[in-house]
Amino acid sequence: MKPLTLHQRISLYNEQFPPPPLYVSALNGREFILGFWFLGGNRHSGFYGAYHQEYLTRITSLFPDAGRVLHLFSGSLPPSANYTRVGIDPTGKGTTADIIGNAEALSSFLPFRPDVIYADPPYTKQEAEDEYQVSLINGPRVVSECARVLQPGGYLVWLDQRLPVFSNNEVNLVGVISYIRSTGNRFRCVCIFKKPANSK
Repeated sequence: MKPLTLHQRISLYNEQFPPPPLYVSALNGREFILGFWFLGGNRHSGFYGAYHQEYLTRITSLFPDAGRVLHLFSGSLPPSANYTRVGIDPTGKGTTADIIGNAEALSSFLPFRPDVIYADPPYTKQEAEDEYQVSLINGPRVVSECARVLQPGGYLVWLDQRLPVFSNNEVNLVGVISYIRSTGNRFRCVCIFKKPANSK
């Protein structure tokens, strides 16, 4: 089956969710997703930094054709036949990941090549140490590791307070969605990367 285009992904999304819609524009001659989400809703669990249910529902709707899905920094996501969870949780407050491992060495232990990776790393050094009892990740290294394991043409969805450093030789930035959960919460950015289809 031929992979969905960005236009097709956005059309499917816009059919399911209320305005404001997502858009596909042109950036440097390439298609580029633009959007804004102001979402309330409940957290997936009481674990610090857990995904909000509405965020997960919306972002995963963009990739209905993904066969192999990886959740990196999986936190408290429950087990599912629809995805594989990779993470480390020294606190014991989350759920045990399907694969316990360091994201900075992902290519050394992941036994398959995902079609899409959802990543929600700790945002600050203080949060990493105080809430998760780990060191703050090396973002560029993790993005590079994700690029190594992704299928050609696969996607990396990176939720953070900043755009991670990346190489266009490994992944291309194909979308940015501004994300606000509710009043008093931090602004975040959903950065969508695509691995070139002609890469290994």
